[in-house]
Amino acid sequence: MRFRPAFIVAVCTICLFPCCAKPPATAGRLQVQGDGGAYVQGAVAENNHSCDVDAVCFLRLLAGGQDVRVVYGIERGWNGCRLGKRVSDAAWPVKVGAVIEAFGRYQAPGEIQPCDPEGFISPLDAPGHRSRD
Repeated sequence: MRFRPAFIVAVCTICLFPCCAKPPATAGRLQVQGDGGAYVQGAVAENNHSCDVDAVCFLRLLAGGQDVRVVYGIERGWNGCRLGKRVSDAAWPVKVGAVIEAFGRYQAPGEIQPCDPEGFISPLDAPGHRSRD
């Protein structure tokens, strides 16, 4: 069977340059401390802006083999947690695929609330970001 040159070029191009392939997932990490604090680092899979219409705003990322929600906007904080404008302003513009780090209170399995004053959300590629490492 003879193949046409155009067919060979097309197959080689697809194999060598998979334009539609997804970038490799960032493994991320989640560290939960004994005092209830938690640090997470990973790639953002979703930035949910539902608090704009009376629900919860959060960044969803994969870290340590699990989905982690970093809540940054709600009508009222849970369990005395105050989610301030500083955290919301940092999280709102974050795009899917950005790598971030966050620190806050570990509320439920897979949920962190970056409560004021010590909580934060920061893109790792941002100049002057605040890091715990």
